[in-house]
Amino acid sequence: SDWDLTRIDAYAESVPMPELEPEMTRVCPQCFVEKTLKKRIEEMRPHFPNQKCSFHPRLKGVPIGDVTAIIDEVFRSNYEIGETYPFAGADDDAVEYRQEGDDLEQIVYEITGADDKILQAVVSQLIEDDDYWPPDGCEPFYGTDQSYSRYRSGDYGHSEIWRNFCQ
Repeated sequence: SDWDLTRIDAYAESVPMPELEPEMTRVCPQCFVEKTLKKRIEEMRPHFPNQKCSFHPRLKGVPIGDVTAIIDEVFRSNYEIGETYPFAGADDDAVEYRQEGDDLEQIVYEITGADDKILQAVVSQLIEDDDYWPPDGCEPFYGTDQSYSRYRSGDYGHSEIWRNFCQ
């Protein structure tokens, strides 16, 4: 009988255990101050199963990735990575480089009005879902080490198409 248990234990150790996905963060309209975003979340909620918001457990939440997809569209339509420019430092010989604009958290806060915990979750999700491919020379758009400024051009769509064409 001991031999059978040894075989079972050996078999159990040889079978790989499936990795459990971390619990998905869910958000609800109460997570945000911006009225249009709240409305969009209310409109999408019926299309998702009844699961609790990670921040307001009495309310139904939707996957944060679905909400950050909306935020991403707004962000990319209005902001670009800030220009880096030389700045004369305290030492006359030293040249420092600074990037114009505001940090990612500040802009996401302005877009959403989310409090700190929710803001951190939104920023993390934007960074995680950022679609780029380094082997092709692409760099991430989102990063906590970046600054962003509003587009200077009045027509984002045509400017973006032109930039893509020129690359």
